[in-house]
Amino acid sequence: MKRILPALACVLALGVSAVPAHAQDPTPEPTASQGDVQSQTPQPPGDSLAAAPDACTIYGCYTGDGWGSGFGRWVADGDKMWVCDRSADGWSIVVFADIGGSAQPEKWHTSGAGQCTERSYGNVAEGKYIDYFTCLGKYSTNEIKWDSCGLTRSGTT
Repeated sequence: MKRILPALACVLALGVSAVPAHAQDPTPEPTASQGDVQSQTPQPPGDSLAAAPDACTIYGCYTGDGWGSGFGRWVADGDKMWVCDRSADGWSIVVFADIGGSAQPEKWHTSGAGQCTERSYGNVAEGKYIDYFTCLGKYSTNEIKWDSCGLTRSGTT
């Protein structure tokens, strides 16, 4: 007990929390899809609808991760990608994906921090692999901040 209390005091002094940053991002109600353009929502659907892990920028995924944070979340049911911006840093979030070995159009969220945009890939055949990663970018100039790209994540359609 004597060793635990000093360690706990140190953690509290540093402001470190045992709660993961994404705990700040509650699960919303899913919205209906209408092609590639979608209404803006603060949060993507929860993990129960996600078929694969979130692909984060190199800076992090969630609100508590700070500057440059954002992510793409593949949802196989509906063949869509949620593109979410978590930082008011002046950059948009862009997701790059390959489905079945074929490069797909970039999917962007350009409406500011704290929101997500649902982007559709159309009706994709079932059982294909999808690989995707997330970066910061400027949609108006098609500039990609390549050193911001996070790890590639994978799922299936």
